[in-house]
Amino acid sequence: MPRPYSSVLTIAALIALFIFCIATISSIGEDSQANQFDFPVFYYSAQAYFEGGVNPHDRGVVEEYIKWERTLNGNDFNYGPITLLLFLPLSRLNDYLLAAKIYLAFKLILLIPLVYFWRREFLPNVNWALFVGFSIFAFNGAIFLDLKSGNVSIFEQVALWTGFYFYTRKKWWLFAACVIAASLFKFTPILFLGMLLLIDDKRKYRYLFGAGIAFATLIGPLSMALVGYTNYLTFARKVVGTLGRGDDRLLNPATPTLINDLLKNLVASFGITTVPLAVRLGVYAVVAGAVLWLAWQAYKKIEHLESPQQKSHVVVMFACLTFALIAPRLKDYSYILLIVPVLFFITRQSLSQSSTLWIALILVSTFNPWTHANTFPTLTMPLLRNFDYLWGYYSLLMIYIIWGVYVWRLYRMSAEVISAGDAL
Repeated sequence: MPRPYSSVLTIAALIALFIFCIATISSIGEDSQANQFDFPVFYYSAQAYFEGGVNPHDRGVVEEYIKWERTLNGNDFNYGPITLLLFLPLSRLNDYLLAAKIYLAFKLILLIPLVYFWRREFLPNVNWALFVGFSIFAFNGAIFLDLKSGNVSIFEQVALWTGFYFYTRKKWWLFAACVIAASLFKFTPILFLGMLLLIDDKRKYRYLFGAGIAFATLIGPLSMALVGYTNYLTFARKVVGTLGRGDDRLLNPATPTLINDLLKNLVASFGITTVPLAVRLGVYAVVAGAVLWLAWQAYKKIEHLESPQQKSHVVVMFACLTFALIAPRLKDYSYILLIVPVLFFITRQSLSQSSTLWIALILVSTFNPWTHANTFPTLTMPLLRNFDYLWGYYSLLMIYIIWGVYVWRLYRMSAEVISAGDAL
């Protein structure tokens, strides 16, 4: 592509992204219980603890402290206690509306350079217009869902993708530090430290052990020192309690939720109304184990089939897809993580012949009549509402398919290489 044309396209794409941000501010910036509904949990939990000394992990206590000024939408502060410090400055404003606007603005300020960074470092050959459009609309509009919900996913993505950049540059300690930072909220991203086992460095176990100790210290002793032993026990009980929670597939399209729905439908035919937690966790462990085993077999083929220049990038992208399949929780806005890996694989040579079809299939989720019924009413067709199971797990199933196709291609290419070697 000629440089002048490329520059114009880059500017046009960034302007489109900027317009998206402005439109988001106008639609989400208004005070409403439907907008940024996670933010009250962050704001008031920090305020209640740092000002009133009450338990920030007990929703009832927090709502009583703030005299029910605003509902927490049934949510507790189930994030790492140490992250309360990040919301301390906003809670000191004593003006919820102002704090909410600053919070949204800060996320949008991070979003534009994040998208630019994604394309420059990981997808430099993808058309700018395609990339920005895909980023905005992919996976039910995951970016918009995060902005609307007021969650912290964009902050997590900034930390994670900075870490992935350091991984491709073989800066292992910096990679580990970024993964730890991304994991302080929801913990599960810490699984990405497993990527250190794949590096060609004899000190990899030292990196992994050191990072593990640092993370454990932050979420254990340091967090307990911050909020106190009793409050920390409340936090621990709440987190453990989420293991048995039956989540909604439309909000948490993760493998354990899918397993739970399938098992409930299976046992219902025998007149059984509930599935024991041990059974659900057991089936999930088997599925996750199978995914990890196949991923390990695929990685061994990646080592031999990918060029040294591309290997680290492929490992990062493949790890993201694998993480999505085994994650115990993966809310709809968390699919932001998968925007770059999915576009990476479907625009590569092995899948590029049908990339238009793949992109179209991913963007079909934009028509999800449940997620966007209030946001994009013109895109909601009554007929589509009859397929709530399909819509609930559509994004997850697409990840399974893309992951599976790539693994299958690796096996096929490996067999072709072996056949060519035998022929010689």
